Amino acid sequence: QKIFDLEQEVQKLKKDKLTGVWNRHYLNEMLDKKYYPQIDKGWVYNVHMIDVNNLHKYNREKGYLEGDKLLKKVINDIKDEMKNQNINREIYRTGEMNF
Repeated sequence: QKIFDLEQEVQKLKKDKLTGVWNRHYLNEMLDKKYYPQIDKGWVYNVHMIDVNNLHKYNREKGYLEGDKLLKKVINDIKDEMKNQNINREIYRTGEMNF
């Protein structure tokens, strides 16, 4: 049970606390362990970077709780669209406003 609990805690460290998607540290780990070796073998990946413009202004005007809600909505919309298109997805939050 303790090993299982420890593994759960390790998994939590790999997730962004606000949005629940993978965090930048886990992305760096996966680049080295998974993506770079597969790219070297000829695999092709599509990478999309999304920047939520004017989030600081939105936070100042509406408050940080509303800004957090907006980020969660952006992630959920991305997940829904990818699911609708049957796209295998891994989403990473790489910065305050970037996915």
